[in-house]
Amino acid sequence: MTAAVAPRRQPQKHVEAPTPRPPRLRVVEPSPERRRRRLRRLYFSFFGFILAVFFLVAFAHASLVETQRELDQIHSEIDRLEDEAAKLERQIDVESAPAAIVGQAEELGYVHPTSVIHLQSVGT
Repeated sequence: MTAAVAPRRQPQKHVEAPTPRPPRLRVVEPSPERRRRRLRRLYFSFFGFILAVFFLVAFAHASLVETQRELDQIHSEIDRLEDEAAKLERQIDVESAPAAIVGQAEELGYVHPTSVIHLQSVGT
């Protein structure tokens, strides 16, 4: 038997597989429906913000009005008390006048003395 020699293989060149290229990127314009939704959302957000600001202003105004009402009540109470104090001071002035004191004493039965006696102190 004769030995048959197998044909020699040629070394294969290592061929790299082609690397996939990244997809080409491009700017995609939003669809009109998406744009309308975004604008609608923006309008509702703006409207909600304005509404919240109005409520905040209304709350602040109501708070200021309530505080002013309380302040007015305090001022009217102060005026009333000042008027009452002035009335009491006039009453004290009238009732502490010498003529008024003498009149009250006579009503209680006190009489004018017929003579005045001076007492001398016994001193050391």
